[in-house]
Amino acid sequence: MSHDDGESLAPGSGALTYAMLTAEAGRQAALPRPKARGRREADVRRVPWWRVRTLRGISGLSTLIPAVICAVLVLVIYTLVGDS
Repeated sequence: MSHDDGESLAPGSGALTYAMLTAEAGRQAALPRPKARGRREADVRRVPWWRVRTLRGISGLSTLIPAVICAVLVLVIYTLVGDS
């Protein structure tokens, strides 16, 4: 494996070099940070885990519950229509 210092790239090739990535990271670091969202996160030590937005998002509960409801509805409809 040879050492590539980025100089062997054809000029104007559009290939990203380490120097270009470092310069862009420096520009992005200087940008103002977005404001915090309106509500603060609930304290994990004081409330149940499902009331903490971050933990609820990690658990996938917000996608699981609607999926279970849809599955139950489909089964109910299938059961009602399947009898006739």
